[in-house]
Amino acid sequence: MRKENATVKSHAWVTYPLHEAIAESRDTRLTNLGHLYDANQRIYGVTPNIFQAAIQGFLRVQSSNYDGDSNYVENDLTSLLYTSEGTCARHYAVNSPLMRACVGSRQALVGSLYKVRVGLELNQPFLFNLRYNDNGTRPGLEINRIMSPMAFLDAAPAFSFSQFPTIGT
Repeated sequence: MRKENATVKSHAWVTYPLHEAIAESRDTRLTNLGHLYDANQRIYGVTPNIFQAAIQGFLRVQSSNYDGDSNYVENDLTSLLYTSEGTCARHYAVNSPLMRACVGSRQALVGSLYKVRVGLELNQPFLFNLRYNDNGTRPGLEINRIMSPMAFLDAAPAFSFSQFPTIGT
C-alpha cells in the first residue's frame, strides 16, 4: 500500500496523568513562586507529534513564546518541548539567574485559565509540585520543579481543559 493512500497517516500517544501513574502520589499542583496562588493540575507526557497527528482545528493557542515568529507553526509546540534548551535561550541572557533556572527546568504547555487563576505569565517561572501520600514509606515527601510556560492554550485535541473554570476546580 502506498503512503498517500494510507488510512492511518500518523499516530501519537498521551500518558496517564502523572499522579495516576505514580501509585503513591497524592496530587500534582502548580503555584506561582510566591506560593500565593495554586491549583490542582494534571501533568501528561505526550509524543512530540501529538498536535500534528490529531484532527486539525482543535488546537487553540492563546499566546506563546513564538508569537510573531514567522517560522513558528502552532502544531509544532509539542515538538519544541523536546528541544535541549526549549525557548529559554531566546529570552534570557546566558549568565543571568533566570537563564540558569530555566536551563535546569522544563517548559510546559499550560491551560490559559491558569494565567488568571495562578498568575502565570510567559517566560516567568512557576513551581510544579508532586505530593506523595503519607503511607509511611515516603512520609510527607514532595518533589518540586521550577518550570516555565511555553504557551497558554484555550483548547487542545486529546485534552479536556478549557479557558473557562469548571465546578470543582
